[in-house]
Amino acid sequence: MRRRTVAIILIVFILGSVFGVFFIFTFLSQYSPLPHEMVCQLTGEDALNDTTVVNVYGADVGLLVEWQDRLHFIFGDTFGPDNWDWRSNTMAYTLDTDPSDGIVLTDWITDNVTHFAKELIHSLKLDEVEMTVIPTTAYSSGDCLYVYYMSVNTWGEHGDWTSNNASIAYSFDGHTFFKATNMSWSGTSNFVEWGLVKGDDSAPSTGGYLYFLTTGSGRYHDCFLVRVPENHILHQSSYQYYIGLGAGDAPTWSSNQEDAQPVLEAPTGEISVMWNTYLGKYTLMNLDDVQKQILIRTADSPWGPWSAPRIIIQRPEYVGFYAPNIDPILVEDNGRIVYFTMSLWFEYNVYLMKVDLTSLWGLASNHLLISCLVASFVSALMFDAIRSSGDNVFNGIKGLGKIIFGVHKRYNT
Repeated sequence: MRRRTVAIILIVFILGSVFGVFFIFTFLSQYSPLPHEMVCQLTGEDALNDTTVVNVYGADVGLLVEWQDRLHFIFGDTFGPDNWDWRSNTMAYTLDTDPSDGIVLTDWITDNVTHFAKELIHSLKLDEVEMTVIPTTAYSSGDCLYVYYMSVNTWGEHGDWTSNNASIAYSFDGHTFFKATNMSWSGTSNFVEWGLVKGDDSAPSTGGYLYFLTTGSGRYHDCFLVRVPENHILHQSSYQYYIGLGAGDAPTWSSNQEDAQPVLEAPTGEISVMWNTYLGKYTLMNLDDVQKQILIRTADSPWGPWSAPRIIIQRPEYVGFYAPNIDPILVEDNGRIVYFTMSLWFEYNVYLMKVDLTSLWGLASNHLLISCLVASFVSALMFDAIRSSGDNVFNGIKGLGKIIFGVHKRYNT
């Protein structure tokens, strides 16, 4: 009888230890940043290669897009010294295929006269009319580069700017961009800032569609999902908006953007998404401007469900960080290490960062395994103590059991 009681207590203790340690590991992991580091500065005087030679003293955003067998970086508002020579957007490319020691920007799209980095998509630069035009994502097909952009009316309060609309500009040479005058999403809609869902050869088939995650103007909105056939990118009537799951949990779509349902709740800002072969999942990186964090989530499909976020960057390590951007070409070990661009406001430049996603692979099973090992070790020590100490320990355990049972009975009658 005594051995049976001890056995029951040990089993309860082991199970409690497993779930207790599992909870602690899982809880703590949500609040601990993933291993990460800054690799290099990409723009400005202190960049890996000095970009002031093309009059780029400061820039932000740093979108990533593969076009014409080169990785291109598309920047937002770009300035010369003392905020002179303001350009709403600029672009560089690299032939550097090894990001581990930083990336050298090989060349820029430049003006034929000044040889400075040139503005790609023109803006009026008039506050409360059109302050600037900021690229939000890009896609290439053949010789054509498509850049989704937002026309900013005024910057307003921090993180909550007002936009006129979102649209697309396209180019065949990188020097001359044409605005698609037949394409426009209202600046008050949920489709102002776009993030292309990027894939590689290992990604699930998209059935000939491009998928985008979108938000409204600013950093405090829900996140929505849009798709369009690859060969209809400049036909707005061909865009479809996710409205939820239907029969067999299949995604359903509407041609009416007012029907759209969010896939992520606010606040989501400046979203970048790609397929990660190492994890076998889609990864979504975004800024949470409320908590001042850059986060990453995973999902099996673009419509989710998306996992709970994990922290990559948070205050006070960096201040004024924003605009994380990822691309399948900038990874190591199939995506175990992911490189991304990040802007720093006060330095007003773009930096190359990297994050180690090892702990996201089999996250729950890893935590459960560790929990079992810890619980087994503690239980073995406890069993040895019981065997060595005999009746004293047994009576102590039995007394503790009586106390627990008594408290339970008192508060449940």
